[in-house]
Amino acid sequence: MKHRRSRPETLERIANYGKRRLASKPFDAEAKLLLDLVRAAVKPMAYLQAVAIYPYLRGASELFQWADERGYDLSLSKNLLA
Repeated sequence: MKHRRSRPETLERIANYGKRRLASKPFDAEAKLLLDLVRAAVKPMAYLQAVAIYPYLRGASELFQWADERGYDLSLSKNLLA
């Protein structure tokens, strides 16, 4: 399998994902953890063009919110953040 290079502009979009929401209202630690998990889950796909990463960011965000609302323990996923 060929290793694909990360695109700097895509990495920047991933890193900035959710920062507008963070600035618009106070966020608790749990919401920040969810955003960190979303970024970590999508980061391996940084070889995509920057505009193509948004559907994956939204999908991961919705999935983690859904799991959190239903009480699934996301603390095991902290390994993704390393």
